[in-house]
Amino acid sequence: MPPAGTRATGRGRVVSHEAAGEFLFEIGPLRYRLSIGAAEARSPLLRIEASVDGGEWRRVCDDAGMLIRLPSGAVLSPSQAGERIQVE
Repeated sequence: MPPAGTRATGRGRVVSHEAAGEFLFEIGPLRYRLSIGAAEARSPLLRIEASVDGGEWRRVCDDAGMLIRLPSGAVLSPSQAGERIQVE
């Protein structure tokens, strides 16, 4: 099932809260909040929450990120990669 935001019509808006490390995307009654953490404690992992009609935020995705392939060929999950990555 595709995310509800892909079926919404109209234009959305994005609001950045850089100090909190959050980005808010709104389109119609749907809101998505993407978080990477506050400036002093950034995380290489992404948390995504959703809200409908101004309701309670619900976590949609925890610890999202890139898959990283090591020179040996092993693939690290986003959580494993996050343990090895230094955020700048």
